[in-house]
Amino acid sequence: MDIRRIEPEDTYAIRADVLRNNTLIKSPQFKGDHEESSFHLGGFHDGKLVSIASFYVRSNKKIEDPIQIQIRGMATIPEFRGKGLSQELIKTALPIVKMNQATCLWCNARTMAQGFYEKVGFNSLEDIYDIGGIGPHQLMKYSIV
Repeated sequence: MDIRRIEPEDTYAIRADVLRNNTLIKSPQFKGDHEESSFHLGGFHDGKLVSIASFYVRSNKKIEDPIQIQIRGMATIPEFRGKGLSQELIKTALPIVKMNQATCLWCNARTMAQGFYEKVGFNSLEDIYDIGGIGPHQLMKYSIV
């Protein structure tokens, strides 16, 4: 497995297939994809992109940390799930996050992915809520020390 930086457009096919399939929202593009402070990572197996995650310098008013980075659009194609790719994406991102002086990563985790986020060190911050057109989510935070 190889983890490297990718362009926002490289994420669109997996976002569309994994995250937007069976939802009311079809566009795989996210606001902030092309901001200078944003970065995107991809996990490759035999040269094929199979796992993605995007990171944005963006604050959530429910979190007190002064500099926060949101992780969004984390997805792995079905046949490569459970192989540690998403965990490797987060591990690879942490030095970049620290370099940006951020003290936390946060996400709006789909409830079906909540167990994964807890396993890698995220904590739930509030009750489950619905994101219109997508489904139930949980606000989660990973503190960086």
